[in-house]
Amino acid sequence: MPGGPRARRASAMIPFSAALDGQVKPKLKNDTLYLPSAEGIYFVSNHGTLTLDGKHIYQWVDKLAPFLTGAHTLDEITASLSEDRKRMVVGLIGGLVQKGFIKDVGDDRPHGLDDGVLAAYESEIAFIDYYRDSAAHRFQRFRESKVLLVGAGQTAVALAQACLHAGLLEVHVAITDEAATDRSRLDTYLEHARERDSAQSIVEHRAAVDGSVEECKAALGSFDAVIHVSDKPMLDRARRLNRACAELGTLFIQAIVDGDEAWVGPLVAPGDEACWECARLRVLGRREGAEAEFADRPDATPSEFLAGPTAAIVANQLSFEVFKHRTEAGPVETAGALVRLDLETLQSSNHPVTRHPLCTAHGAPEPRDEAEFLAAVRDLAAGPEITGEEFSAAAAACFEPSTGLLASLDEGDFGQLPLKVSRAEYANVLLLPDFERESAAAVEVATDFTEARERAARRACELYAASAVDRRRLSGSDEPRTWGLDLISGAARSLPAADVFPALRGVLAHAADLPGLASGSTWAEAVGRGLLALADRITVAEVAESVRPAVDPAAAPRTERAERYWKMLDIVGVEVAIHDITGSLGVPTFVACVGPETVGCASGFDIGQALEEVLEQALRHHQAQAGEWPRYAAAPTAHLPELPPELRGPQAAIVAAAQPDGWPEVQELLLSRLGAAGHRPVAVPLDHDPALNRVLPYIVNVVLGEEN
Repeated sequence: MPGGPRARRASAMIPFSAALDGQVKPKLKNDTLYLPSAEGIYFVSNHGTLTLDGKHIYQWVDKLAPFLTGAHTLDEITASLSEDRKRMVVGLIGGLVQKGFIKDVGDDRPHGLDDGVLAAYESEIAFIDYYRDSAAHRFQRFRESKVLLVGAGQTAVALAQACLHAGLLEVHVAITDEAATDRSRLDTYLEHARERDSAQSIVEHRAAVDGSVEECKAALGSFDAVIHVSDKPMLDRARRLNRACAELGTLFIQAIVDGDEAWVGPLVAPGDEACWECARLRVLGRREGAEAEFADRPDATPSEFLAGPTAAIVANQLSFEVFKHRTEAGPVETAGALVRLDLETLQSSNHPVTRHPLCTAHGAPEPRDEAEFLAAVRDLAAGPEITGEEFSAAAAACFEPSTGLLASLDEGDFGQLPLKVSRAEYANVLLLPDFERESAAAVEVATDFTEARERAARRACELYAASAVDRRRLSGSDEPRTWGLDLISGAARSLPAADVFPALRGVLAHAADLPGLASGSTWAEAVGRGLLALADRITVAEVAESVRPAVDPAAAPRTERAERYWKMLDIVGVEVAIHDITGSLGVPTFVACVGPETVGCASGFDIGQALEEVLEQALRHHQAQAGEWPRYAAAPTAHLPELPPELRGPQAAIVAAAQPDGWPEVQELLLSRLGAAGHRPVAVPLDHDPALNRVLPYIVNVVLGEEN
């Protein structure tokens, strides 16, 4: 078969070792075909192919096929055969069972369907049979499910027809008032359905689906599943139904028709992490200036493209998703995902969804008490290291243009010389009204695309985490407060939450406003990087106190990458002067100056690494100016110190500094110096979105508490 799996060859006697019990009931799978071939016989199915050699093997299989229906046991099939032929048939059937062309239905669970129902729904049962055992039993379970359809308009009528066609015995409907619903069509569809299945019926209910959540729960409590669809975007009802079903543990799916598109799903089963409200919040988080508005819009004008055929497509997808879930057959497309359908073009796309921290259907989280917070920090400190490969693989699942925590990861319109540039957008998790999608992005550089992308993704995760604050997890009514870890004493400290989360001040999270925002492969690295960034800011504030010596490039430690940066700067004609501004904390800190302007600053106990970072910042500054990067993309410079001529001293040797062995040692050394200087650094884990925590658990904002 062109493009298909390679044929698997075997001899006619098939040396399979599978021993079959005589009570096995073999059934040739519905997707299995067999054809005569030059060698003997050729089998083909959706999962592969098989060629068997033998002069008479095709005739044997063709004679056996009428008995391979699951109605006969192996003993019955071979009862009249000689021992030699019996062994051959048993070996043949056993081999085809092993290879997946025949299945044993001897253990299928019993069912109560009569021959008329089995014949009427032969294709539906065959679909189940392809994926699962006990197909008739599973179909009966779906058929006897008590499913309530809620909604109005032609989509609701089409949904009733789809459920009748799928085989539901009783179709329960609750017609709402926001759109005109042709009830006569329900009668017509039922009349047609009864030509095939006379036992089917439609039962109409006057359920309180537009009442409170508690009233909805009372109305829905007796149903196995609820499906909601309307020609109008009834978002408040959608949220209430979602919450009611979540609290009841009732299977739930709906489609929202809004403008020229329909959003189908997710199908929400008991125990699922993400629900419809989570999905809707994720969608809103990717829209410009979106607000958390869940209002019914009965006055909305339906799309001109919403007609009989498009309504039927939406309805059939809803019905089929419930069918697959109840029968446990086939992939449920909307499990943990939305399907977006363009009503004009009929193009569809799938969008995975994760639980949203602000969803009201999962219950209100309680603020942690002191003991719970300290226990959470201990768990972080003892957590496993996250490698770069693990982070990249996990972060990839966060990038989704319509529903992702992060929207895109690409090179944008940025020039890629001399440095490679990558841009990662993050979502408006709090649905801030003045949110600008273009500005909500991390732009990072490196010498290769892989590293630039990883840096941008990591920075976007940090900025998203700083934006994702769940007010329900904060204490205090007048001034919301959050717990932080006093890194000097190890005690929990209550802080104003606005000092940690910029969104509480009504502003977008920016790296320039969050000097202590950091992440790492471990908790120790994240805290160490946050402390190092704070030390950098403290050192910068002292720069005007004395003359700062210049660094002799020839005598300074050089990493391999720093050597490349010096050459790049020379090629592009940028003359950079590096000055040592190390201050009272004794943390080596360097600034890069181009003419009168300071264009970079970096701190670190590894002097070669710090010089490499400041040179990279100088290159980035040049590239941003030459490429006229937008303001949000250029590295923040507001915190960089001015270094007038009178503060620029002559070249001097760099004073060697202690080089800690690892991040725990970096943290210990920084804390001793910060504490001696009277500073009280406090680390706040940014963990309000569980979906991000699984990707990068070690994100922290280190802020300065009250000084001694």
